[in-house]
Amino acid sequence: MFATLRAGEQRRQEALQEWNVLTSPIVEKWKAEAAEVAAAAANLNEARRILVLQGRERWGEPPAGKLAALEAVSDLTALEQMAVRLLRANTWDELLGA
Repeated sequence: MFATLRAGEQRRQEALQEWNVLTSPIVEKWKAEAAEVAAAAANLNEARRILVLQGRERWGEPPAGKLAALEAVSDLTALEQMAVRLLRANTWDELLGA
């Protein structure tokens, strides 16, 4: 029994001998996917930040509910549409489409 276990361990170590977690195609794929998710999140955060910055300049500090509504937007296209709407909006409500 111990000989069988030892042989299995040797085969496992031989199989892993050439494998490098730092250059694994699977790990590289995971890293690329994580980078895409991080970039998308960064784009959303930056779009929200600019909308709040410009909105504050035009209408003052947004009410907490309006800020929460803006933070809840998770679609970059919707935030881009708000950026265009900001040019004509007169209030936080108009910006948010309320």
